[in-house]
Amino acid sequence: MRLFIAVGLPELHKREILRDTADFADVPSVRVVKPRQMHLTLCFLGERREEEIPDIASVVEDACQTFPGFQVSYEGVSAFPDTNRPRVLVVPVFEGVEKLRELEYFLCSRLTSSDTKKRFVPHITIGRVGRNYPQLRRLLKEPRWQGTPRGSFGVETIALYQSVLQPSGAQYTICSERTLRK
Repeated sequence: MRLFIAVGLPELHKREILRDTADFADVPSVRVVKPRQMHLTLCFLGERREEEIPDIASVVEDACQTFPGFQVSYEGVSAFPDTNRPRVLVVPVFEGVEKLRELEYFLCSRLTSSDTKKRFVPHITIGRVGRNYPQLRRLLKEPRWQGTPRGSFGVETIALYQSVLQPSGAQYTICSERTLRK
């Protein structure tokens, strides 16, 4: 089973993000993420056995007992690896970044063995890019996408998701969800 741990987004924010970034859906080769798949990944676990789920859920529970809920704010639109070579379109998080990094470290240090991990960059994926069109690069460089606050929400729960890859894209199912302490 392919598993990851993430913060789910409130439905209102999913709709607002897709509405605010609708211009990107018109770019050839951009595959926009469906609202039900939008989330903020904390820790990608990769392939795991089903028997491991209770132990993983236990670590998620420990994190929820350790960390209180907090606010995150997101802004603009950017791309990975960068706006000159976009492969993934993202909405960056600018407030709550350190708290998300602490939570990510808590989870990943207990559940993964990667020593060569890149610095965690909190973001919400909004699309995947098949080919790098000049139209897309121009759109990404427009001032309206640069650091414009878009919204904020409270992080109150984290969930363990299963990801099933299909020709139409990944399908996500929540295996376990826990509430951060008050």
